[in-house]
Amino acid sequence: MLSLFGVRGRTGRLGYWRAQLLCTISLACTWALGVFALLGLGPVGAILFLPIPALLVISLAAWFRRLHDRGKGVRWAFLFLLAPWVCIAAAKMLMDLGSTALVVASLPFSLVALGLTVWGFIEIGFLRGEPGPNRFGDPPEVGR
Repeated sequence: MLSLFGVRGRTGRLGYWRAQLLCTISLACTWALGVFALLGLGPVGAILFLPIPALLVISLAAWFRRLHDRGKGVRWAFLFLLAPWVCIAAAKMLMDLGSTALVVASLPFSLVALGLTVWGFIEIGFLRGEPGPNRFGDPPEVGR
């Protein structure tokens, strides 16, 4: 169970997609139950939202281990996770200023964010990991 939360080591594509599927289904169920509990029980129902941070940590840990399998470190995580957010924030800031020219100027930021997101999705979800041992450890066993 602790390996779900760990960021050390490597995870293959199958293990990554299993973890993401588990987290996505669990998050959806937790969210739905939490909303119904809030409606039925009031603020006490919010207790059902407590597993959400743990599920997000499991998802991110699988993400980092998958980057390790590709031979990439934390810098790539910043590129794929934070850079799109920064680009979108810059685009939104330009659009909020209201000028037509600034709205047009926000387009490259939005396109860069989209490109980085798609690149990260392909890099992590679909490309094969390094075949032998790398600086993050031995290759994962099949199915892990």
